[in-house]
Amino acid sequence: MANGPPRPEGDHPCGVADALAPTAQKTVKRHKRLADLRIDNTFGAYPINSISRDDISKWVARMKAAGKKPCTIRNAYFLVRQVLAQAVADGRLDANPADYVKLPTDHNTGHVRAVDDPAQFLTPAQVAALVAATPWPYNVMVHLAAWSGLRAAELAGLRVGDVAVPKPSINPNAPAKPGTVRVEQTIAWTGPQPMSVPPKTKGSRRAVPLTAATTAMLRDYLAAHPRKAEPTAPLFPSVRLMPPRPTGVAAEPAEAAPRQATALADLTVAEAEERLVQDWSAPNRHATFYKAVFRPAVLRAKGLPRRPGHRRS
Repeated sequence: MANGPPRPEGDHPCGVADALAPTAQKTVKRHKRLADLRIDNTFGAYPINSISRDDISKWVARMKAAGKKPCTIRNAYFLVRQVLAQAVADGRLDANPADYVKLPTDHNTGHVRAVDDPAQFLTPAQVAALVAATPWPYNVMVHLAAWSGLRAAELAGLRVGDVAVPKPSINPNAPAKPGTVRVEQTIAWTGPQPMSVPPKTKGSRRAVPLTAATTAMLRDYLAAHPRKAEPTAPLFPSVRLMPPRPTGVAAEPAEAAPRQATALADLTVAEAEERLVQDWSAPNRHATFYKAVFRPAVLRAKGLPRRPGHRRS
């Protein structure tokens, strides 16, 4: 399932190369003690319709007791879950027994993370500049990310029905009621298709309160959402970049093939928005969003110098 010879688990922080059946004798010998925890030895002899959620939970617990890293366990689990999901799609199973299995995280295994550096966080003014430099509808997502603390996979997992924004009061003196977003799922991209994944822990499934400004922005956004009447529709759409229109003018040597992020950053927000094609039936894919939208917006917010001879409208 992987290209090239497998590497021993010690050569990879999450041991993904040894998830199934290693072929290199060095790898087999090195991990002989944990061989019975591999997917092939655990489930290889099972008829696919006999694997239960309890079987998977006990396997996860055995990996944890053996000292495997949380990310190693999660990678192995998601591989099994993906195989079983395909069996459901093929009509061989009625439901995926790997759903709703509790997984270990760095927080519940006693591992201590490094303390976040406060200097890495944006100031309110910097957030506002970044939001202003991001084309719609992703400016709303950037604002929500900054003021809610949601992770990229959690943002991608949000659906229209996960947002609760109260109507504004007719009394101008009444305090504004804050809205909330519920985190019920995350989105994992293990291939060309997105996969809905339950949050890692019970605490990750939560209602996140919104600021007044975020509540107002989401209220306006939902009013303009093409699928606002569908609770299960993705809140933020996937995106792809439309190729630039040919101008018929040959580029100067110094301007030839500029880096994509720099070239996009040199567009106005309106011009950048015209280059984006949204798919409102699919959730946002962070890797594409980062390259096509976010990275250029960061450079634009910083006031990247324009290329010679280029004028912004």
